[in-house]
Amino acid sequence: MFRLLRYFSLASFIAIVLATAALTAIYERQAVRDLVDAQEQHHVVLTRVAANFLWPQFSAFVRSSAALDNNALQSHPEIARLHRAVLQELAGTRVLKIKIYDLAGRTVFSTEARQIGEDKSKNAGFVAARDGKPASELTHRNQFSAFEQTVENIDVVSSYIPIYGRNSSAVEAVFEIYSDTSSLLRRMHETRNTVIIQVTSVLLGLYLVLFFIVKHADSVIKRQELQRQTDEESLRDARSAIVRSEEFHRALIEHSSEAVVLLGADFTVRYATFTVARILGRPEASIMGSPLVDCACEPYRALVEGWLTMVVSQPEAVLPIEFEGDHAAKGRRYFEATATNLLNHPGVQGIVVNIRDVTERKHAEMQVRRLALYDGLTGLAKRDFFAEQIRMAIAHARRYNELLAVMFLDLDYFKRVNDTLGHDAGDTLLKEVAARLRQILREGDTIGRYVVQQVEDHIARLGGDEFTILLNRLRQPEDAALVARRILDAVSRPYTLRGRKMTVTVSIGIAIFPRDGANLEELLKGADAAMYEAKAHGKNTFRPASEI
Repeated sequence: MFRLLRYFSLASFIAIVLATAALTAIYERQAVRDLVDAQEQHHVVLTRVAANFLWPQFSAFVRSSAALDNNALQSHPEIARLHRAVLQELAGTRVLKIKIYDLAGRTVFSTEARQIGEDKSKNAGFVAARDGKPASELTHRNQFSAFEQTVENIDVVSSYIPIYGRNSSAVEAVFEIYSDTSSLLRRMHETRNTVIIQVTSVLLGLYLVLFFIVKHADSVIKRQELQRQTDEESLRDARSAIVRSEEFHRALIEHSSEAVVLLGADFTVRYATFTVARILGRPEASIMGSPLVDCACEPYRALVEGWLTMVVSQPEAVLPIEFEGDHAAKGRRYFEATATNLLNHPGVQGIVVNIRDVTERKHAEMQVRRLALYDGLTGLAKRDFFAEQIRMAIAHARRYNELLAVMFLDLDYFKRVNDTLGHDAGDTLLKEVAARLRQILREGDTIGRYVVQQVEDHIARLGGDEFTILLNRLRQPEDAALVARRILDAVSRPYTLRGRKMTVTVSIGIAIFPRDGANLEELLKGADAAMYEAKAHGKNTFRPASEI
Protein backbone atom coordinates (compact mmCIF):
# COMPACT_ATOMS: atom_id res chain seq x y z
CA MET A 1 0.00 0.00 0.00
CA PHE A 2 1.22 3.49 -0.86
CA ARG A 3 2.25 5.31 2.38
CA LEU A 4 1.11 8.80 1.50
CA LEU A 5 1.88 10.41 4.89
CA ARG A 6 5.46 9.13 4.98
CA TYR A 7 6.26 10.23 1.47
CA PHE A 8 4.51 13.57 2.00
CA SER A 9 6.51 14.27 5.18
CA LEU A 10 9.81 13.40 3.54
CA ALA A 11 9.02 15.26 0.33
CA SER A 12 7.72 18.30 2.23
CA PHE A 13 10.83 18.47 4.43
CA ILE A 14 13.09 18.32 1.40
CA ALA A 15 10.93 20.90 -0.38
CA ILE A 16 11.02 23.26 2.63
CA VAL A 17 14.82 22.96 2.90
CA LEU A 18 15.31 23.47 -0.82
CA ALA A 19 12.83 26.36 -0.94
CA THR A 20 14.45 28.04 2.08
CA ALA A 21 17.93 27.58 0.62
CA ALA A 22 16.82 28.83 -2.79
CA LEU A 23 15.01 31.84 -1.35
CA THR A 24 18.02 32.60 0.88
CA ALA A 25 20.43 32.40 -2.03
CA ILE A 26 18.18 34.55 -4.22
CA TYR A 27 17.64 37.08 -1.47
CA GLU A 28 21.34 37.26 -0.57
CA ARG A 29 22.40 37.61 -4.17
CA GLN A 30 19.88 40.36 -4.77
CA ALA A 31 20.73 42.09 -1.48
CA VAL A 32 24.46 42.03 -2.24
CA ARG A 33 23.84 43.36 -5.71
CA ASP A 34 21.67 46.12 -4.33
CA LEU A 35 24.32 46.88 -1.69
CA VAL A 36 27.11 47.03 -4.27
CA ASP A 37 24.98 49.19 -6.57
CA ALA A 38 24.15 51.56 -3.71
CA GLN A 39 27.77 51.82 -2.69
CA GLU A 40 28.77 52.33 -6.28
CA GLN A 41 26.34 55.23 -6.60
CA HIS A 42 27.65 56.59 -3.30
CA HIS A 43 31.21 56.31 -4.59
CA VAL A 44 30.27 58.07 -7.81
CA VAL A 45 28.85 60.94 -5.81
CA LEU A 46 31.91 61.06 -3.52
CA THR A 47 34.23 60.91 -6.49
CA ARG A 48 32.48 63.79 -8.22
CA VAL A 49 32.61 65.84 -5.05
CA ALA A 50 36.28 65.01 -4.49
CA ALA A 51 37.10 65.55 -8.15
CA ASN A 52 35.52 68.97 -8.09
CA PHE A 53 37.84 69.87 -5.26
CA LEU A 54 40.95 67.86 -6.06
CA TRP A 55 41.13 67.51 -9.80
CA PRO A 56 41.67 71.15 -10.73
CA GLN A 57 44.62 71.19 -8.34
CA PHE A 58 46.22 67.88 -9.24
CA SER A 59 45.14 67.05 -12.81
CA ALA A 60 48.34 68.53 -14.25
CA PHE A 61 50.41 66.44 -11.85
CA VAL A 62 48.56 63.25 -12.82
CA ARG A 63 49.02 63.93 -16.52
CA SER A 64 52.75 64.66 -16.06
CA SER A 65 53.41 61.70 -13.76
CA ALA A 66 53.98 59.39 -16.68
CA ALA A 67 57.54 60.87 -17.01
CA LEU A 68 58.45 59.94 -13.44
CA ASP A 69 59.71 56.56 -12.31
CA ASN A 70 58.13 54.89 -9.28
CA ASN A 71 60.67 56.17 -6.74
CA ALA A 72 60.45 59.69 -8.03
CA LEU A 73 56.72 59.45 -8.09
CA GLN A 74 56.45 58.17 -4.52
CA SER A 75 58.72 60.96 -3.24
CA HIS A 76 57.16 63.73 -5.28
CA PRO A 77 55.95 66.63 -3.10
CA GLU A 78 52.51 66.61 -4.75
CA ILE A 79 51.88 63.16 -3.32
CA ALA A 80 52.05 64.43 0.26
CA ARG A 81 49.91 67.46 -0.55
CA LEU A 82 47.38 65.24 -2.37
CA HIS A 83 47.32 62.83 0.60
CA ARG A 84 46.48 65.66 2.99
CA ALA A 85 43.78 66.98 0.66
CA VAL A 86 42.19 63.52 0.35
CA LEU A 87 42.14 62.99 4.10
CA GLN A 88 40.60 66.39 4.57
CA GLU A 89 37.99 65.88 1.89
CA LEU A 90 36.94 62.32 2.94
CA ALA A 91 37.12 62.78 6.68
CA GLY A 92 34.01 61.42 8.43
CA THR A 93 33.04 59.03 5.63
CA ARG A 94 33.25 55.23 5.48
CA VAL A 95 35.94 55.49 2.80
CA LEU A 96 38.92 53.37 3.75
CA LYS A 97 41.25 53.99 0.82
CA ILE A 98 41.45 55.94 -2.42
CA LYS A 99 43.63 55.45 -5.51
CA ILE A 100 44.10 57.52 -8.64
CA TYR A 101 45.14 55.87 -11.96
CA ASP A 102 46.29 57.55 -15.12
CA LEU A 103 44.89 56.33 -18.40
CA ALA A 104 47.80 53.89 -18.77
CA GLY A 105 46.70 52.07 -15.65
CA ARG A 106 49.57 53.26 -13.45
CA THR A 107 48.77 54.00 -9.82
CA VAL A 108 49.60 57.69 -9.58
CA PHE A 109 48.33 58.04 -6.02
CA SER A 110 47.22 55.76 -3.19
CA THR A 111 46.53 56.45 0.47
CA GLU A 112 48.69 53.34 0.95
CA ALA A 113 51.99 54.79 -0.31
CA ARG A 114 53.65 51.49 -1.17
CA GLN A 115 51.01 50.85 -3.90
CA ILE A 116 52.00 54.00 -5.83
CA GLY A 117 53.44 53.07 -9.19
CA GLU A 118 51.64 49.69 -9.52
CA ASP A 119 50.32 48.78 -12.96
CA LYS A 120 46.55 48.01 -13.04
CA SER A 121 46.14 48.30 -16.77
CA LYS A 122 44.88 44.70 -16.98
CA ASN A 123 42.37 45.06 -14.16
CA ALA A 124 38.83 44.59 -15.45
CA GLY A 125 37.41 47.28 -13.16
CA PHE A 126 40.00 49.79 -14.34
CA VAL A 127 39.39 48.92 -18.01
CA ALA A 128 35.62 49.38 -17.56
CA ALA A 129 36.05 52.74 -15.79
CA ARG A 130 38.57 53.97 -18.40
CA ASP A 131 35.90 53.17 -20.99
CA GLY A 132 33.48 55.36 -19.06
CA LYS A 133 31.56 52.72 -17.09
CA PRO A 134 31.89 52.48 -13.29
CA ALA A 135 32.64 48.99 -11.90
CA SER A 136 32.33 47.72 -8.32
CA GLU A 137 32.75 44.52 -6.31
CA LEU A 138 32.24 43.30 -2.75
CA THR A 139 35.07 41.41 -1.06
CA HIS A 140 35.91 40.23 2.42
CA ARG A 141 39.40 41.03 3.66
CA ASN A 142 41.06 39.38 6.59
CA GLN A 143 43.37 42.41 6.79
CA PHE A 144 43.01 45.77 5.08
CA SER A 145 45.21 48.91 5.15
CA ALA A 146 42.91 51.85 5.68
CA PHE A 147 44.61 55.23 5.71
CA GLU A 148 46.74 55.21 8.87
CA GLN A 149 45.65 51.83 10.26
CA THR A 150 45.16 48.15 9.43
CA VAL A 151 41.62 46.73 9.85
CA GLU A 152 40.88 42.99 10.23
CA ASN A 153 37.89 40.94 9.07
CA ILE A 154 36.20 43.62 7.08
CA ASP A 155 33.79 43.64 4.14
CA VAL A 156 34.82 46.14 1.51
CA VAL A 157 33.16 47.50 -1.63
CA SER A 158 35.69 48.81 -4.16
CA SER A 159 34.56 50.99 -7.08
CA TYR A 160 36.45 52.15 -10.19
CA ILE A 161 35.07 55.61 -11.17
CA PRO A 162 36.00 57.49 -14.37
CA ILE A 163 37.12 61.15 -13.94
CA TYR A 164 36.15 63.54 -16.73
CA GLY A 165 37.89 66.81 -17.55
CA ARG A 166 36.16 70.09 -16.98
CA ASN A 167 33.77 70.84 -19.81
CA SER A 168 34.83 67.58 -21.47
CA SER A 169 33.31 64.14 -21.93
CA ALA A 170 36.72 62.46 -22.22
CA VAL A 171 37.96 60.33 -19.35
CA GLU A 172 41.19 61.81 -17.94
CA ALA A 173 41.81 59.47 -15.00
CA VAL A 174 40.26 56.71 -12.88
CA PHE A 175 39.55 56.87 -9.15
CA GLU A 176 39.30 53.69 -7.05
CA ILE A 177 37.47 54.09 -3.74
CA TYR A 178 37.21 51.46 -1.00
CA SER A 179 34.34 51.68 1.53
CA ASP A 180 33.63 49.70 4.70
CA THR A 181 30.29 47.88 4.29
CA SER A 182 30.64 45.48 7.23
CA SER A 183 27.82 47.10 9.22
CA LEU A 184 25.55 47.19 6.16
CA LEU A 185 26.34 43.55 5.39
CA ARG A 186 25.63 42.56 8.99
CA ARG A 187 22.24 44.28 8.82
CA MET A 188 21.64 42.55 5.49
CA HIS A 189 22.46 39.18 7.08
CA GLU A 190 20.19 39.96 10.00
CA THR A 191 17.43 40.83 7.57
CA ARG A 192 18.19 37.66 5.64
CA ASN A 193 17.89 35.59 8.80
CA THR A 194 14.63 37.30 9.67
CA VAL A 195 13.31 36.56 6.19
CA ILE A 196 14.48 32.94 6.45
CA ILE A 197 12.72 32.57 9.79
CA GLN A 198 9.55 34.15 8.46
CA VAL A 199 9.59 32.14 5.23
CA THR A 200 10.35 28.96 7.15
CA SER A 201 7.51 29.74 9.57
CA VAL A 202 5.10 30.30 6.69
CA LEU A 203 6.25 27.09 5.02
CA LEU A 204 5.99 25.17 8.28
CA GLY A 205 2.49 26.57 8.80
CA LEU A 206 1.57 25.56 5.27
CA TYR A 207 3.20 22.19 5.92
CA LEU A 208 1.10 21.66 9.04
CA VAL A 209 -2.10 22.53 7.17
CA LEU A 210 -1.17 20.19 4.35
CA PHE A 211 0.00 17.59 6.87
CA PHE A 212 -3.43 17.36 8.44
CA ILE A 213 -5.08 17.35 5.02
CA VAL A 214 -2.75 14.61 3.81
CA LYS A 215 -3.14 12.73 7.08
CA HIS A 216 -6.89 12.75 6.56
CA ALA A 217 -6.42 11.75 2.93
CA ASP A 218 -4.03 9.00 4.03
CA SER A 219 -6.61 7.64 6.46
CA VAL A 220 -9.21 7.77 3.69
CA ILE A 221 -6.82 5.97 1.34
CA LYS A 222 -6.11 3.35 4.00
CA ARG A 223 -9.83 2.79 4.52
CA GLN A 224 -10.35 2.62 0.77
CA GLU A 225 -7.40 0.25 0.43
CA LEU A 226 -8.81 -1.92 3.18
CA GLN A 227 -12.20 -1.79 1.50
CA ARG A 228 -10.58 -2.58 -1.85
CA GLN A 229 -8.81 -5.59 -0.36
CA THR A 230 -12.06 -6.69 1.22
CA ASP A 231 -13.89 -6.17 -2.08
CA GLU A 232 -11.17 -8.05 -3.98
CA GLU A 233 -11.37 -10.90 -1.52
CA SER A 234 -15.14 -10.89 -1.84
CA LEU A 235 -14.76 -10.76 -5.63
CA ARG A 236 -12.34 -13.69 -5.55
CA ASP A 237 -14.76 -15.60 -3.35
CA ALA A 238 -17.61 -14.69 -5.70
CA ARG A 239 -15.60 -15.77 -8.74
CA SER A 240 -14.69 -19.01 -7.01
CA ALA A 241 -18.35 -19.50 -6.15
CA ILE A 242 -19.29 -18.79 -9.77
CA VAL A 243 -16.70 -21.30 -11.00
CA ARG A 244 -17.95 -23.88 -8.51
CA SER A 245 -21.51 -23.09 -9.50
CA GLU A 246 -20.66 -23.40 -13.20
CA GLU A 247 -18.91 -26.71 -12.56
CA PHE A 248 -21.85 -27.85 -10.44
CA HIS A 249 -24.45 -26.90 -13.05
CA ARG A 250 -22.30 -28.25 -15.86
CA ALA A 251 -22.08 -31.56 -14.04
CA LEU A 252 -25.84 -31.45 -13.50
CA ILE A 253 -26.42 -30.74 -17.19
CA GLU A 254 -23.92 -33.38 -18.31
CA HIS A 255 -25.66 -35.99 -16.20
CA SER A 256 -29.15 -34.58 -16.64
CA SER A 257 -31.81 -36.66 -18.34
CA GLU A 258 -33.16 -33.51 -19.97
CA ALA A 259 -32.07 -31.28 -22.81
CA VAL A 260 -32.83 -27.58 -22.48
CA VAL A 261 -33.41 -25.38 -25.53
CA LEU A 262 -34.37 -21.73 -25.78
CA LEU A 263 -36.69 -20.77 -28.63
CA GLY A 264 -37.44 -17.41 -30.15
CA ALA A 265 -40.95 -16.25 -30.94
CA ASP A 266 -40.54 -17.89 -34.36
CA PHE A 267 -39.91 -21.28 -32.66
CA THR A 268 -36.28 -21.47 -33.87
CA VAL A 269 -33.59 -22.64 -31.46
CA ARG A 270 -31.46 -19.78 -30.09
CA TYR A 271 -29.64 -21.76 -27.41
CA ALA A 272 -29.29 -25.44 -26.58
CA THR A 273 -27.43 -27.35 -23.89
CA PHE A 274 -24.89 -29.88 -25.12
CA THR A 275 -27.13 -32.70 -23.83
CA VAL A 276 -29.25 -32.34 -26.99
CA ALA A 277 -26.68 -34.48 -28.80
CA ARG A 278 -27.24 -37.33 -26.35
CA ILE A 279 -31.01 -36.96 -25.92
CA LEU A 280 -32.21 -35.81 -29.36
CA GLY A 281 -29.42 -37.41 -31.36
CA ARG A 282 -28.54 -34.13 -33.06
CA PRO A 283 -25.32 -32.11 -32.53
CA GLU A 284 -25.72 -28.83 -30.70
CA ALA A 285 -24.40 -26.88 -33.71
CA SER A 286 -26.88 -28.46 -36.13
CA ILE A 287 -29.93 -27.65 -34.04
CA MET A 288 -29.03 -23.97 -33.57
CA GLY A 289 -31.19 -21.74 -35.77
CA SER A 290 -33.49 -24.57 -36.87
CA PRO A 291 -37.18 -24.91 -35.89
CA LEU A 292 -37.88 -27.20 -32.96
CA VAL A 293 -40.56 -28.98 -35.01
CA ASP A 294 -37.73 -30.50 -37.09
CA CYS A 295 -36.93 -32.68 -34.09
CA ALA A 296 -40.34 -34.35 -34.38
CA CYS A 297 -41.31 -36.86 -37.03
CA GLU A 298 -44.62 -37.12 -38.85
CA PRO A 299 -47.43 -36.97 -37.87
CA TYR A 300 -46.26 -35.13 -34.72
CA ARG A 301 -44.87 -31.99 -36.38
CA ALA A 302 -48.25 -30.33 -36.73
CA LEU A 303 -48.99 -31.28 -33.11
CA VAL A 304 -45.73 -29.68 -31.90
CA GLU A 305 -46.42 -26.57 -34.01
CA GLY A 306 -49.86 -26.17 -32.46
CA TRP A 307 -48.46 -26.77 -28.96
CA LEU A 308 -45.88 -23.99 -29.38
CA THR A 309 -48.51 -21.64 -30.81
CA MET A 310 -50.61 -22.24 -27.72
CA VAL A 311 -47.61 -21.58 -25.46
CA VAL A 312 -46.86 -18.26 -27.18
CA SER A 313 -50.47 -17.13 -26.78
CA GLN A 314 -50.31 -17.56 -22.99
CA PRO A 315 -47.61 -15.49 -21.20
CA GLU A 316 -45.79 -17.49 -18.52
CA ALA A 317 -47.74 -20.59 -19.49
CA VAL A 318 -46.21 -24.02 -18.76
CA LEU A 319 -47.56 -26.66 -21.15
CA PRO A 320 -46.43 -30.31 -21.66
CA ILE A 321 -46.47 -32.48 -24.77
CA GLU A 322 -45.37 -35.94 -25.93
CA PHE A 323 -44.11 -36.63 -29.43
CA GLU A 324 -41.93 -39.01 -31.41
CA GLY A 325 -38.69 -38.21 -33.16
CA ASP A 326 -35.85 -39.94 -34.98
CA HIS A 327 -32.57 -40.29 -33.05
CA ALA A 328 -29.51 -40.50 -35.32
CA ALA A 329 -28.10 -43.50 -33.43
CA LYS A 330 -31.13 -45.01 -31.66
CA GLY A 331 -33.85 -44.65 -34.26
CA ARG A 332 -37.44 -43.77 -33.33
CA ARG A 333 -37.72 -42.41 -29.79
CA TYR A 334 -40.50 -41.05 -27.59
CA PHE A 335 -39.98 -37.58 -26.10
CA GLU A 336 -41.74 -35.64 -23.38
CA ALA A 337 -41.36 -31.86 -23.40
CA THR A 338 -42.46 -28.96 -21.20
CA ALA A 339 -42.49 -25.41 -22.59
CA THR A 340 -42.44 -22.28 -20.42
CA ASN A 341 -43.32 -18.94 -22.05
CA LEU A 342 -40.70 -16.43 -20.83
CA LEU A 343 -40.84 -14.12 -23.85
CA ASN A 344 -41.73 -11.22 -21.56
CA HIS A 345 -38.96 -12.01 -19.08
CA PRO A 346 -36.21 -9.35 -19.55
CA GLY A 347 -33.42 -11.79 -18.80
CA VAL A 348 -34.67 -14.62 -21.06
CA GLN A 349 -36.98 -13.27 -23.80
CA GLY A 350 -37.69 -16.70 -25.17
CA ILE A 351 -39.51 -19.99 -24.71
CA VAL A 352 -37.68 -22.45 -22.45
CA VAL A 353 -38.26 -26.05 -23.47
CA ASN A 354 -37.17 -29.02 -21.34
CA ILE A 355 -37.02 -32.25 -23.32
CA ARG A 356 -36.48 -35.76 -21.98
CA ASP A 357 -36.34 -39.16 -23.63
CA VAL A 358 -39.20 -41.31 -22.27
CA THR A 359 -38.80 -44.19 -24.70
CA GLU A 360 -38.07 -46.76 -22.00
CA ARG A 361 -41.02 -45.54 -19.94
CA LYS A 362 -43.28 -45.64 -22.99
CA HIS A 363 -42.15 -49.14 -23.79
CA ALA A 364 -42.78 -50.15 -20.20
CA GLU A 365 -46.24 -48.55 -20.30
CA MET A 366 -47.03 -50.30 -23.56
CA GLN A 367 -45.81 -53.57 -22.11
CA VAL A 368 -48.01 -53.09 -19.06
CA ARG A 369 -50.92 -52.18 -21.32
CA ARG A 370 -50.26 -55.19 -23.51
CA LEU A 371 -50.15 -57.47 -20.49
CA ALA A 372 -53.39 -55.93 -19.23
CA LEU A 373 -55.21 -56.02 -22.57
CA TYR A 374 -53.66 -58.92 -24.48
CA ASP A 375 -53.20 -62.59 -23.80
CA GLY A 376 -49.63 -63.39 -22.81
CA LEU A 377 -49.57 -66.69 -24.74
CA THR A 378 -51.14 -65.81 -28.08
CA GLY A 379 -50.88 -61.98 -28.10
CA LEU A 380 -54.62 -61.74 -28.79
CA ALA A 381 -56.99 -59.40 -26.97
CA LYS A 382 -58.25 -60.47 -23.56
CA ARG A 383 -61.95 -60.80 -22.72
CA ASP A 384 -62.50 -57.35 -21.19
CA PHE A 385 -60.62 -55.46 -23.89
CA PHE A 386 -62.39 -57.44 -26.63
CA ALA A 387 -65.75 -56.72 -25.01
CA GLU A 388 -64.95 -53.00 -25.09
CA GLN A 389 -64.07 -53.28 -28.80
CA ILE A 390 -67.41 -54.95 -29.50
CA ARG A 391 -69.34 -52.25 -27.61
CA MET A 392 -67.63 -49.51 -29.66
CA ALA A 393 -68.29 -51.46 -32.88
CA ILE A 394 -71.98 -51.87 -31.94
CA ALA A 395 -72.33 -48.14 -31.28
CA HIS A 396 -70.72 -47.34 -34.62
CA ALA A 397 -72.87 -49.89 -36.50
CA ARG A 398 -76.06 -48.65 -34.84
CA ARG A 399 -75.26 -45.04 -35.73
CA TYR A 400 -74.47 -45.79 -39.36
CA ASN A 401 -76.98 -48.66 -39.79
CA GLU A 402 -74.29 -51.23 -40.53
CA LEU A 403 -73.90 -54.98 -39.96
CA LEU A 404 -71.28 -56.68 -37.81
CA ALA A 405 -70.67 -60.24 -36.70
CA VAL A 406 -69.32 -61.87 -33.55
CA MET A 407 -67.81 -65.34 -34.06
CA PHE A 408 -67.30 -67.78 -31.18
CA LEU A 409 -64.64 -70.47 -31.82
CA ASP A 410 -63.81 -73.59 -29.81
CA LEU A 411 -61.09 -76.09 -30.78
CA ASP A 412 -62.14 -79.70 -31.26
CA TYR A 413 -60.00 -82.44 -29.69
CA PHE A 414 -57.75 -79.94 -27.89
CA LYS A 415 -57.89 -82.00 -24.69
CA ARG A 416 -56.46 -84.95 -26.58
CA VAL A 417 -53.38 -82.90 -27.51
CA ASN A 418 -52.82 -81.86 -23.88
CA ASP A 419 -53.28 -85.41 -22.64
CA THR A 420 -51.09 -86.96 -25.33
CA LEU A 421 -48.25 -84.42 -25.75
CA GLY A 422 -48.51 -82.29 -22.63
CA HIS A 423 -49.52 -78.72 -21.90
CA ASP A 424 -46.43 -77.25 -23.58
CA ALA A 425 -47.52 -78.76 -26.86
CA GLY A 426 -51.04 -77.47 -26.17
CA ASP A 427 -49.68 -73.96 -25.71
CA THR A 428 -47.73 -74.29 -28.95
CA LEU A 429 -50.89 -75.35 -30.71
CA LEU A 430 -52.83 -72.38 -29.34
CA LYS A 431 -50.16 -69.99 -30.60
CA GLU A 432 -50.19 -71.62 -34.03
CA VAL A 433 -53.99 -71.40 -34.23
CA ALA A 434 -53.82 -67.71 -33.26
CA ALA A 435 -51.26 -67.13 -36.00
CA ARG A 436 -53.50 -68.83 -38.59
CA LEU A 437 -56.46 -66.74 -37.49
CA ARG A 438 -54.42 -63.59 -37.95
CA GLN A 439 -53.37 -64.82 -41.36
CA ILE A 440 -57.00 -65.45 -42.34
CA LEU A 441 -57.97 -61.90 -41.47
CA ARG A 442 -54.89 -60.53 -43.26
CA GLU A 443 -55.70 -62.59 -46.34
CA GLY A 444 -59.21 -61.22 -46.24
CA ASP A 445 -58.27 -57.60 -45.66
CA THR A 446 -61.57 -56.48 -47.16
CA ILE A 447 -64.64 -58.09 -45.62
CA GLY A 448 -67.57 -56.25 -47.10
CA ARG A 449 -66.37 -52.62 -46.76
CA TYR A 450 -64.26 -53.26 -43.66
CA VAL A 451 -60.48 -52.84 -43.70
CA VAL A 452 -58.63 -54.41 -40.77
CA GLN A 453 -56.39 -51.89 -38.93
CA GLN A 454 -55.14 -53.96 -35.97
CA VAL A 455 -55.91 -57.69 -36.17
CA GLU A 456 -55.23 -58.34 -32.46
CA ASP A 457 -58.01 -55.96 -31.47
CA HIS A 458 -60.58 -58.04 -33.38
CA ILE A 459 -59.49 -61.54 -32.32
CA ALA A 460 -59.64 -62.56 -28.66
CA ARG A 461 -58.77 -65.59 -26.61
CA LEU A 462 -61.41 -65.93 -23.91
CA GLY A 463 -59.55 -68.64 -22.08
CA GLY A 464 -58.55 -72.29 -22.64
CA ASP A 465 -59.20 -73.16 -26.30
CA GLU A 466 -61.94 -70.59 -26.94
CA PHE A 467 -61.52 -67.64 -29.36
CA THR A 468 -63.79 -64.83 -30.53
CA ILE A 469 -63.62 -62.73 -33.70
CA LEU A 470 -65.25 -59.37 -34.46
CA LEU A 471 -66.12 -58.56 -38.07
CA ASN A 472 -67.19 -54.96 -38.78
CA ARG A 473 -69.08 -53.32 -41.65
CA LEU A 474 -70.40 -56.42 -43.35
CA ARG A 475 -72.32 -55.92 -46.57
CA GLN A 476 -74.44 -58.99 -45.87
CA PRO A 477 -74.63 -61.83 -43.27
CA GLU A 478 -73.20 -64.33 -45.74
CA ASP A 479 -69.83 -62.55 -45.58
CA ALA A 480 -69.37 -63.95 -42.05
CA ALA A 481 -70.01 -67.46 -43.36
CA LEU A 482 -67.28 -66.95 -45.97
CA VAL A 483 -64.77 -66.03 -43.24
CA ALA A 484 -65.92 -69.03 -41.18
CA ARG A 485 -65.17 -71.45 -44.06
CA ARG A 486 -61.67 -69.99 -44.40
CA ILE A 487 -61.09 -70.46 -40.69
CA LEU A 488 -62.30 -74.08 -40.83
CA ASP A 489 -59.94 -74.78 -43.69
CA ALA A 490 -56.93 -73.04 -42.09
CA VAL A 491 -57.32 -74.55 -38.62
CA SER A 492 -57.85 -78.11 -39.89
CA ARG A 493 -54.47 -78.26 -41.65
CA PRO A 494 -51.98 -80.54 -39.84
CA TYR A 495 -49.65 -79.22 -37.06
CA THR A 496 -46.22 -80.54 -36.17
CA LEU A 497 -46.00 -80.83 -32.41
CA ARG A 498 -42.90 -82.40 -30.88
CA GLY A 499 -42.11 -84.14 -34.14
CA ARG A 500 -45.62 -85.58 -34.57
CA LYS A 501 -48.29 -84.62 -37.05
CA MET A 502 -51.48 -83.64 -35.28
CA THR A 503 -54.83 -82.46 -36.63
CA VAL A 504 -57.46 -80.41 -34.80
CA THR A 505 -60.59 -78.75 -36.01
CA VAL A 506 -62.75 -75.91 -34.79
CA SER A 507 -66.46 -75.35 -34.21
CA ILE A 508 -67.79 -71.84 -34.91
CA GLY A 509 -70.88 -69.97 -33.84
CA ILE A 510 -71.91 -66.72 -35.59
CA ALA A 511 -74.15 -63.93 -34.29
CA ILE A 512 -75.10 -61.00 -36.57
CA PHE A 513 -75.90 -57.50 -35.32
CA PRO A 514 -78.69 -56.41 -35.21
CA ARG A 515 -80.42 -59.59 -36.38
CA ASP A 516 -79.22 -61.89 -33.58
CA GLY A 517 -78.72 -59.36 -30.81
CA ALA A 518 -78.80 -55.64 -30.04
CA ASN A 519 -75.99 -55.60 -27.45
CA LEU A 520 -72.80 -57.33 -26.40
CA GLU A 521 -74.39 -59.86 -24.09
CA GLU A 522 -77.00 -60.96 -26.64
CA LEU A 523 -74.44 -61.33 -29.39
CA LEU A 524 -72.00 -63.34 -27.23
CA LYS A 525 -74.82 -65.51 -25.94
CA GLY A 526 -76.10 -66.15 -29.48
CA ALA A 527 -72.62 -66.90 -30.86
CA ASP A 528 -71.89 -69.24 -27.93
CA ALA A 529 -75.12 -71.16 -28.43
CA ALA A 530 -74.48 -71.41 -32.15
CA MET A 531 -70.96 -72.76 -31.48
CA TYR A 532 -72.33 -75.54 -29.28
CA GLU A 533 -74.88 -76.32 -31.96
CA ALA A 534 -72.01 -76.70 -34.45
CA LYS A 535 -70.25 -79.12 -32.06
CA ALA A 536 -73.46 -81.07 -31.73
CA HIS A 537 -73.62 -81.49 -35.50
CA GLY A 538 -70.29 -83.22 -35.84
CA LYS A 539 -67.80 -80.44 -35.15
CA ASN A 540 -65.48 -78.82 -37.75
CA THR A 541 -68.38 -76.70 -38.93
CA PHE A 542 -70.15 -73.40 -38.18
CA ARG A 543 -73.71 -72.44 -37.30
CA PRO A 544 -75.37 -68.99 -37.47
CA ALA A 545 -77.33 -68.06 -34.34
CA SER A 546 -80.38 -67.46 -36.52
CA GLU A 547 -80.54 -71.21 -37.37
CA ILE A 548 -80.80 -72.57 -33.88
